[in-house]
Amino acid sequence: MVTYLILKDQYAEEIKNDSRFGAHEAVDPVLLVDLPGFETMFQGSLHNQVPPMAVRALNKELVNLTPLLSEEAMNCLQTRWTDSAEWHDVSIPETVLALIAQMTTRALLGPELCRNPEWLDIAKSFTTNRAIAVAAVHSWPSFLQPVIHWFLSPCRALRRQIQCARNILLPALECQRRAYRSDQPTKREFSNLAFIDQYAKGARYDATMAQLRIIAVAFQTTSDLVEKVIARLCKHPELIQPLREEVVSIFGKNGLHSHSLRKLTLMESVMKESQRLEPAVIIGMFRLAKEKVTLKDGTVVPKGTNIAFANDLRFDPEMYPEPETFDGYRFQRMREDPEKIDLTPFTKTRMSHLGFGHGKHACPGRFLASDEAKLILSHILLNYEIRAVEGSPPELRARGMFVQLDPGAMMSVKRRENEITLHG
Repeated sequence: MVTYLILKDQYAEEIKNDSRFGAHEAVDPVLLVDLPGFETMFQGSLHNQVPPMAVRALNKELVNLTPLLSEEAMNCLQTRWTDSAEWHDVSIPETVLALIAQMTTRALLGPELCRNPEWLDIAKSFTTNRAIAVAAVHSWPSFLQPVIHWFLSPCRALRRQIQCARNILLPALECQRRAYRSDQPTKREFSNLAFIDQYAKGARYDATMAQLRIIAVAFQTTSDLVEKVIARLCKHPELIQPLREEVVSIFGKNGLHSHSLRKLTLMESVMKESQRLEPAVIIGMFRLAKEKVTLKDGTVVPKGTNIAFANDLRFDPEMYPEPETFDGYRFQRMREDPEKIDLTPFTKTRMSHLGFGHGKHACPGRFLASDEAKLILSHILLNYEIRAVEGSPPELRARGMFVQLDPGAMMSVKRRENEITLHG
């Protein structure tokens, strides 16, 4: 068990880029990165140093990916929710995870795998399976952990799943290598798999573990965000029509482009307000003091201390009036205030809003997460009516430092006539 020194958010700006505090050093022991099968989160080798760079390269491709991600979102929704004009109940978590898996796979690995059922099953379940295996190992004394993991069923299942992932990804990588050796590489879609392979420049690395590390981080965070926004819309149906009108107006005038997504300011406000009140983790910015550190106000952090931030400024009444109340228009109104407009962009990190972390270790995938969330919500608003299941609104559950949607949360949906069709 790890003990944390919880600091107030006022220290976040001072510490965010301080090299005396290690981000990876804080989380690696918890995630058991030295054990076979758990290396997906290890920071000390090529296959996991490169993914942040690959995600940043992906961010530059978002302008080209928008119509492709939109195509996968609609395909997945039609498959899972059908075109039925009758109300029927669907699982919120299962729907969202399927959407994120299909869309993110299209972004990272291209069209060949984004509708591959075997790969999508791995992508959807890997993060959960890894968490179960980590918990199983941590239930044993630390001196036994380097041995006992070989015999624990969740760990063995995790290693089997990794091998299944290899059987899918390595042939895909070889196919992409052949394609990139051909005469016209500029006509192919961006591939995270190919980017990492080219970046390695022949050095030995583990392509499968590199992709699984990205999945372990990206899927859970984005799914959590979208699930909670949908749950909020079920509880606040008065927001549905204004959001729908914004989607029709923006895409109707500008078409399906990445710059159109940036103009969905009410949607950004609802997303940011949901994340403010219900972040995936109620504390943030985990760090380990690599040496004794004296902060500017004299606070001493001993060497070896694990720290995290209270994420308490999100309830500051001077910054957020009536901070305990959900207000979907909150950040929309802030855009009209010159002193607060800087707080409004969804992907901008601040010490008053640590949903994506802050500083040099802020989540590099937040731009993809934002675009995916907006595309999913846009397709739902345009193509479906949604409402809470009568007598059973979707609820959140707190587990330790985590706040998650009830895994059994349901909603009712039916197909509607859309005002516009999203296409490139």
